[in-house]
Amino acid sequence: MSRKTILAAVLAAGLIAAGCGDDDDAADPGESESASPTKEEWIAEADQICAEGDEEIEAEATKVFSGGAPSQQKIEQFTRETLIPGIRSQAEQIEALGAPEGDEEEVEAIVTSLNEGLGELEEDPSSLEGPDGALAEATRRVSEYGAQVCGS
Repeated sequence: MSRKTILAAVLAAGLIAAGCGDDDDAADPGESESASPTKEEWIAEADQICAEGDEEIEAEATKVFSGGAPSQQKIEQFTRETLIPGIRSQAEQIEALGAPEGDEEEVEAIVTSLNEGLGELEEDPSSLEGPDGALAEATRRVSEYGAQVCGS
């Protein structure tokens, strides 16, 4: 995998982490449960989370891969130790946003495809490559949902 492919994968992988599920956060005492975000609010907040998370992943990628063409072992180590945990962190933050009312199934499909892709990536770090890579389905779904940063 080339450095360009790795950086593109870092961006794409981190950005697709915009899946979310139901809002499990309890409301503050004395307050009723907060309303679900609108689709526009959800996209804006998710894109912000993705942008910040991707910046961290990119910074680490720059450090790890600045010495020229990386070995396959180094790529796999980066994927396991940095990329996958970074994507999982973004997904957890975004999941906490809750799904926009009426879009629960759509965002659940994003989450499911992301989790399946991460599982595949954990088993085979090289599965990130190509148009049918481990995270391609989640990328497609979140892009179709309307995210501008996540999934781009």
